[in-house]
Amino acid sequence: MDLSVGKWRIRFSLIILIASVFASSTWAIDNQRPFKGGILELEFSPSYYQANANYTRSGSEYVELPSGNSYRLIDMNFAGRYGISDKSALWAATRFSSAESIDTVNTRSKGSFTFVQLGFDYLFVDTKSWDLFAEGSFLFPLEEVSETSDEVLNGEGAMEGVGRLIARYRLGMLEPFADAGFNYRGGGRSGLLLYGFGTELAFKSFSLGGELRGFQSIVDDENTGDPSVREIVALRNGGALRYYAVNPNLMETNFWGRWLAGNHMFKIGAGLPITGNATSAGYQLFGTWSFAWDTQSYSSEPVSRKKDDTDRFQEEVNDGVDQNIFYKPTLPPPVPTPTPAPKKPSRKKLQQDLDQTEFQIELRRQKKPRRR
Repeated sequence: MDLSVGKWRIRFSLIILIASVFASSTWAIDNQRPFKGGILELEFSPSYYQANANYTRSGSEYVELPSGNSYRLIDMNFAGRYGISDKSALWAATRFSSAESIDTVNTRSKGSFTFVQLGFDYLFVDTKSWDLFAEGSFLFPLEEVSETSDEVLNGEGAMEGVGRLIARYRLGMLEPFADAGFNYRGGGRSGLLLYGFGTELAFKSFSLGGELRGFQSIVDDENTGDPSVREIVALRNGGALRYYAVNPNLMETNFWGRWLAGNHMFKIGAGLPITGNATSAGYQLFGTWSFAWDTQSYSSEPVSRKKDDTDRFQEEVNDGVDQNIFYKPTLPPPVPTPTPAPKKPSRKKLQQDLDQTEFQIELRRQKKPRRR
């Protein structure tokens, strides 16, 4: 079998495997993703969310949930990503969500897979100091919200199309980043402007990070004139407007620590809301484990997720000093001296050598002793 054909079959099989099994939420694929053909990444990202209040529609009030009410949500994101070239990759995602709500009358709980998401990313700019890449994805809900059901909500239940631009910088030990995008949501939901910016303080294998992140409704919900049509379902969530709200806005802050160990990456952090409108407020805890494997080299060498310091170094030569004095001048190669051809002996010389030989032979004959 042709080895090149065999490799393409392996790559195609891995893409199909990823597209049909692994997944993530809109932001589950970590921004510190490597771009290299043949890199396979597997990622698991659990999180815990506890709502304790709602932001009002005007945003001027922070109203706690009624006494005795609560809403908890545990999300488990599974994701996979495969680099089809040094500039592009395909990824896929799913999420299992377990929600519980408590009020003065009922305790409701529900656990299920909530969506499947397929996405891609493409690297536009790749320099020693900064990168710029785009990400696009389509999210397909596995179930929709029923306004007549009595179940607690564990997902938005709407189709989503997401596009983002992500920039990553490298300034010594600081590694700032920023992203912006748009989330089109079906089912009459509002369209969301997505944004985020932050930085990481990077050491050899450990880094500390923080960010501001959020979304803003810039395309109105179809029920903007009568929000109660949707938000009545919040009664099933202990009063929390986590999902199915009209024109929600939210800004939150997250902090984390990241540790690289060979092909593995571990991340743990926490987040708190800052401000919002028509959405729930609460704290969250999150973590990430990911594994990256170079399927083309078939080796156990660690996969680089970042450019190291040697890649970042650039010599400064624009300092007014003539750089030519630091280089050894190039000398021309030596010209070979031709070897003179041997002289041909003259005719007279040959005759003299012949006479000398005959004389030596005659002399030997004369010296030979006689027999008795």
